[in-house]
Amino acid sequence: DNTFTIINFDGISYLIYATINKSIISYNINEEIISIEIKNAHQSDITNFRHYHKKNTNKYIIMSVEGYERNIKLWDFMNWNCILSLSSIYRSGLIFSSCFIEENN
Repeated sequence: DNTFTIINFDGISYLIYATINKSIISYNINEEIISIEIKNAHQSDITNFRHYHKKNTNKYIIMSVEGYERNIKLWDFMNWNCILSLSSIYRSGLIFSSCFIEENN
């Protein structure tokens, strides 16, 4: 569930997924090439992805979730900088899902 996400940026479709080596891959579907690989993006397996598109600024935010270590990271799709890392947000348990909520723009 949610182990990958697809976005369309400037007419190009990208498949975003994780590898068993904890890397995040952004794959350009139109050209059939890897556009970027973020090695060791998390400490353990990446279990979920979500994305958010702010239409008025054409900005994409990619959320990656490390369910077992309870870590959520937000990435700026344009430069793949990690803009937020929420570590161990629970004392125990797993993160099974995540979402973006937009309120009043």
